[in-house]
Amino acid sequence: MSGNYYDVVVIGMDIAPLCAGALLARRGFRVLVAGQHTPPDTYTCQGYRFMRRPPFFSGAHSPVVRRICEELTLTQPFERLLGQETPRLQVVTPQRRVDVHAEVAKTVRELSREMPAAERDAIAPALKEIGHLSREFEKIIASDLVIPPESFFERRDWVRAEVQNPFFHMPTADLFSALPLSDALGSWLQMLPLALSGPGDAPSALRQSRQIGAMLFDAMSLLGGHDALRALFCEKIAALGGDVQSAVAVKSLDVQRGRVQAVRLAGREEPIPCHSVVSGLRLSELSALVAPSHWTSRFRAQIEDDTPATRWRGYVLNLGVDAQVVPEGMGSDVLFDTGSADDVRFLQVSRIPGQSDGRAALQVTCALDDASTPRLNSGAVRDAILDHLRWLVPFLDNHLHVIHSPNDGLPPICLGREAPEDTAQTCAAPAVPWWRQRPEPAGVLGISALPYRTGIKGLLLCGEQVIAGLQLEGEFISAWGVARIISKTDPSRRLLMRTLRTPVSY
Repeated sequence: MSGNYYDVVVIGMDIAPLCAGALLARRGFRVLVAGQHTPPDTYTCQGYRFMRRPPFFSGAHSPVVRRICEELTLTQPFERLLGQETPRLQVVTPQRRVDVHAEVAKTVRELSREMPAAERDAIAPALKEIGHLSREFEKIIASDLVIPPESFFERRDWVRAEVQNPFFHMPTADLFSALPLSDALGSWLQMLPLALSGPGDAPSALRQSRQIGAMLFDAMSLLGGHDALRALFCEKIAALGGDVQSAVAVKSLDVQRGRVQAVRLAGREEPIPCHSVVSGLRLSELSALVAPSHWTSRFRAQIEDDTPATRWRGYVLNLGVDAQVVPEGMGSDVLFDTGSADDVRFLQVSRIPGQSDGRAALQVTCALDDASTPRLNSGAVRDAILDHLRWLVPFLDNHLHVIHSPNDGLPPICLGREAPEDTAQTCAAPAVPWWRQRPEPAGVLGISALPYRTGIKGLLLCGEQVIAGLQLEGEFISAWGVARIISKTDPSRRLLMRTLRTPVSY
């Protein structure tokens, strides 16, 4: 066996496992991060700086995010990553264009300007009720519960919380029928969760209210994108004595008597003993690291069913344009309902910061189902997105220079502007499919998908595959849950923590 020993090995460089690793390092665990060759979120193409994921964070100041930042002493660095542009968000439909501001009163005035006169009195009460329901959700994640609960003690705490929160009694209720909504306002609000949900998804009342509330009251642009958050957590892990190796990959896990004993790294013969492994990989990727005989029948069925039927495909199209073509009043993030009947009806359009020399980069994101795969590979989805975007950005064709997607494998299209000499002429981003998890219909509160525990002791899942449908906020919730599970299952550290808290008498 190797002389190196790690309490926790984190596999992957997604936000959730890195955040969990930072929390555990702060609590005294020795942490190793194996990057698993995760590509960076940011890449360059013909002189433009593009991203793989939208630089958008709804729920950036939720209780779980604040609690994690406080424990890691990252409150100020995290705040510096959040954009302060006004408006924070813009919602565009064929009939209306509404700016969403940090001040609720300004958003109410915007909606009053766009809604029919007979419906304006319903705006303020409706937003007040949505804000109330969103705060009820925040009470759930502020109560230090493991979501979803699995063990006896986790379920006991969950039952105690049931009597204190209305969401436990309305998992399948119709949110909009209970709100004082007019027809136009109801249609506008219903569009917000649809823009962030996958095809065929039916959000629960909790998820609908939280998505709407987070976008209306706490939507922020994430400067630097996911790479900036990754760097923040990696620096914290290293500062707390952990080991971050982004270029290292785990090739297999050693499992004995149903428990993880060690990890084996590619290019290294000796195994590295460990107590726990936190995986940010998809089940199909994780299953390749473990011998089939070690999986329980339950998880073996989950692995075999790890198909697009339980997920949807996130698709990103990056555009390099002249800065002058971006409309003056366009928000840094736009939710765009095109009103069409095709597979790209709902679009999220983000401006990627950090461009220079009169350049601008626009990122368009949408969710696709299985039926769109042939159109995706042929470039038809790309063309449909551009057709819709021409309505939002007039004169786009006259100022469009680069078209590229990191998800479809098609080469970049260059339309005239030459790249600077010091910039790579070809795209440096390999095509990586982006699968987004759909919550299980019977999942806890409509936001949970897979459980944390895999049936192999010490091997835990983390990320959107556990808490689905809440984007980055869900990743922070799952990171807190994993860190709490591992902290509670280590008797030696629990004894040490009790000793440190015990008053000393002289």
